[in-house]
Amino acid sequence: MVGVTNSAKFAHYAPTGMRVETLFRSTAECVEAAVSGIVDG
Repeated sequence: MVGVTNSAKFAHYAPTGMRVETLFRSTAECVEAAVSGIVDG
């Protein structure tokens, strides 16, 4: 599973605490990923 976030703290802790890969992006990129279901990168 991949999570997209604009929170550096969440991006740091989520991989170990929640076992999810994270991508650190801007708010606009997070919203676009949520709407489209597609993450670039």
